[in-house]
Amino acid sequence: MSRIEKLKTEILMPDPSGIEKAAIHLANDHLVAFPTETVFGLGANACSNTAVSKIFSVKNRPRLNPLIIHAATKEQAIRLVDFPVDLEKLIDACWPGPLTLVLPQRNDTIISKLAVAGSRNVGIRVPANSVARDLIAKLGSPIAAPSANISGRISPTRAEDVYGQLQGRISSIIGGEQCAIGIESTILGFFRDELILLR
Repeated sequence: MSRIEKLKTEILMPDPSGIEKAAIHLANDHLVAFPTETVFGLGANACSNTAVSKIFSVKNRPRLNPLIIHAATKEQAIRLVDFPVDLEKLIDACWPGPLTLVLPQRNDTIISKLAVAGSRNVGIRVPANSVARDLIAKLGSPIAAPSANISGRISPTRAEDVYGQLQGRISSIIGGEQCAIGIESTILGFFRDELILLR
């Protein structure tokens, strides 16, 4: 694992002021942990190789393991990937929510190649948690975010659990209520016109 800069990790409120501050951290290529309806995510600007590389270092995560990309809206997600018409009803029923779809990137994609481990496909979702969506919208860019834990440890559902693992490794954590679901999103791939359950 590469050397990790020692940081003072700030706990932010899940209000407009805290979200704005977290978005500034993300815009400056820092990492921010934030709540989703599933577990806390460890977020980086998905368009920045510098920021995304920090996720792998902080989590001690293999770089061949791609990251899920979070969008604020269905419309933002559609600008990043090629959506088959066949999935229209599915995404209307399940987004925002704990469903990740693995789909081909658009040719004009802005997502970091590090985030997708060099693949042409990308796992993308629109989280149901309003704090998560507000953060993505405030940043104005999709966020790459695996669970906010050291690889191999239990995925956190509370801000204090994130702090216990990542304090000093990330710039800030948006606090608030415990995550409602407590397990990671379902992942479906769409290959050769068929949906395949990947997680």
